[in-house]
Amino acid sequence: MLTLASGLSVIAFKTPHIYKKLFNALFVAGMLAMVAVGMWSAGYKHAWSVVSRFVDEKKTAEVIAALEQQGLSEFAFLYAMLGMVFIFFLDWLAGEVIKHKEQEKPKSTVQDE
Repeated sequence: MLTLASGLSVIAFKTPHIYKKLFNALFVAGMLAMVAVGMWSAGYKHAWSVVSRFVDEKKTAEVIAALEQQGLSEFAFLYAMLGMVFIFFLDWLAGEVIKHKEQEKPKSTVQDE
């Protein structure tokens, strides 16, 4: 993940026009990740609600441990949201770099002869 974030940062800073073109694809990928994590979490909670009725109270800890082995981290949705914030930050950064480069362009002056 760090490599991906670093690579995207370099692209946004060094070649902002390319990052602007990638933004829509990154946005869709981020949204799909959030939806997938949300669906997995909902499935996990549904599985627990169905299984909990049939589990002996003495074995509840074992069942929770078994379900957690198949589940995602509790922070997976937070990580996906932070990824989306990072994507939007890089979009803003690319825009600022583009503005800065446009302001730095030397202005052509016409000299009267």
